[in-house]
Amino acid sequence: MQALNFSHIQTLVFAGGGNRCWWQAGLLTQLQAYGARLPASLVGTSAGAAIAASFLAGNTHTALEACQRLYAANARLFDWRGLNRLQLNFAHKTVYPPGSHNS
Repeated sequence: MQALNFSHIQTLVFAGGGNRCWWQAGLLTQLQAYGARLPASLVGTSAGAAIAASFLAGNTHTALEACQRLYAANARLFDWRGLNRLQLNFAHKTVYPPGSHNS
């Protein structure tokens, strides 16, 4: 790990892809534990943007905990059971009990 030198990197880009993207935060957290410094410019798309923002805010642990709470009730990335009613439920969508709000 000591041979890695990221000083020449000016911008780090995070990929999107939902909760599967948290590996990026884990990898960078470990690299930082070994002394790697992140560039000042972090960008990303979708979930990657959220991870970049959590690093810029200096609080990836809190961001991951918030995602875990938000997605705890979602056993699947996509819930097909509502498809016949044209009601699509994705893991990132907050699930409310029936009749509790207007969809």
